[in-house]
Amino acid sequence: METQTGQRISPSSRLKHRMMQLASLKEDQEELIKRDVQEIKYALSPSSIIRNAVKSFNNDDEFRNDAVRKTIGIGANLLIDTLVFRKGFGIKKMLLDTGLKKLVNYFIARKKDASE
Repeated sequence: METQTGQRISPSSRLKHRMMQLASLKEDQEELIKRDVQEIKYALSPSSIIRNAVKSFNNDDEFRNDAVRKTIGIGANLLIDTLVFRKGFGIKKMLLDTGLKKLVNYFIARKKDASE
């Protein structure tokens, strides 16, 4: 009998030894594959993807400043809408709403310019 490399194996003890080596190699390779599959599962899990995305966005100063500015604007608009305009419709509400939103956006833009 010959191996893949062309070596001739004559005694049965050498054959058994080679079979044990191949079985051990197979187990080692199976463990490596299992570990690789677990790493892939972890890398593709939603929590890992979100965590990596947040880390990459957190390192981007332009994105962070833009996100903070937009969040402050949305929060200010929500606060104005809930506190000032609980009830009532009409031209007064529309004018006051537009004026307050413009005023809030002006202060946000001014603060941004001051921080740069």
